[in-house]
Amino acid sequence: MYIRIALLLCLGLFSVLAAGCDEREMKAAISRLARTVSANLIGDLDEARIAMNEHEWDRAARYLERFLRTATDPDERWEAWNTLVDATERAGQDRRWINVYLEAMLAEFESDPERLRTILYHTGESQESSRQYERAVQTWIQFDALPGLSPEERLNIYKRVAFLQMRLNRLPGAEETLHECLGLPLPDNVKGECFYSLADISVLRDDLTGGVNIASQILEIPGIAPELYSRTVFLLADIYEQQQKYAEALRLYGSIRETYPNPQAVDVRIEYLKKKIKK
Repeated sequence: MYIRIALLLCLGLFSVLAAGCDEREMKAAISRLARTVSANLIGDLDEARIAMNEHEWDRAARYLERFLRTATDPDERWEAWNTLVDATERAGQDRRWINVYLEAMLAEFESDPERLRTILYHTGESQESSRQYERAVQTWIQFDALPGLSPEERLNIYKRVAFLQMRLNRLPGAEETLHECLGLPLPDNVKGECFYSLADISVLRDDLTGGVNIASQILEIPGIAPELYSRTVFLLADIYEQQQKYAEALRLYGSIRETYPNPQAVDVRIEYLKKKIKK
């Protein structure tokens, strides 16, 4: 093998020197020669690894696609599929291609529990990012059916599914999912986002009393995250504003001026209510 390498290099360098190239042309020619030698010595998967290290995403993807047409080793195919997804994402390609690759992986590795879990998680995230909400819901439901999930993992799934159902305007389904979330054996402060989404749904349904009750319940939970606390106060103030309880709404907005993620939104509400109360 080493004799073959030496011969190829010698022949290549001889052709470069014979052509009378300048230094820049010589470097480019030697680079092409090195790739030619490499192609004769290593396979497509190795070429893809080299291309990934050189940040040549499209070139890596071409080698990986060719490799996957004939490769049979499961571990190498697993590496190739994952690298193909990574290369496609880094190249800025249409995310729908990533979803196609992930679905092909799902069909190929569905009998491998650990790899199936990884694929389903990445598929759900990718479908969410590409706004394929209906398919994402089905993917997360399939993930939820996997054995051995921890309560924390199920919490993440239920929050995602409820969010997607709300985006799809399926409020009853979202409520059902959120109640499953509340039934998990976890402290209430960990399940705070599920409480918040239920309060939000109540407001969307014009059930302002229900929204007040749930929001007030959240504020009573020990150890609630500060960011969630301020968002809940904002939601409660908004409800009071809709109920024309302007003084109470103004008091609540004022209490979160320093902690709400968007202080400008709070200031706008405060100025509006001050004018409203003066009338």
